[in-house]
Amino acid sequence: MLRLSYGCSSEQVRPDPSINKKINMNIKILVFNNEFEAKLLDEVLNDKNIPHIIRSYHDSAYDGLWQMQSNWGHLEAPEEFREEILLTFENMSPESPDNQNLEN
Repeated sequence: MLRLSYGCSSEQVRPDPSINKKINMNIKILVFNNEFEAKLLDEVLNDKNIPHIIRSYHDSAYDGLWQMQSNWGHLEAPEEFREEILLTFENMSPESPDNQNLEN
C-alpha cells in the first residue's frame, strides 16, 4: 500500500517497492506532428480497446504557439501495448519506413 505524507513530519515515508507491479505504468510511445494524427490513432486504439493517453503540448499562455513550432503532442500507454500501437501507427502513416515519430 502506498502511503502519502501531507505536511511536515519527522517520519520518512517510503513507497512499497512492489507498487510498480501493481500500477499499470504508462510510457511515452510516440510523438504526433499534428492533431489529425492524434485523433485518427485515438479512434483506432479506442476501437481496439487499447488503453492510452494522448497529451497535447498546447500551452494557453502562448496560445498554442509552442505547439505549432514543435510537435503537437504525444501518446502514452502501458508497455505491453507498445508494439501493437507502433504497428497500427505505421500502417496508417504514409511515411511509415522513415517515421520519425516513434520513441526508441
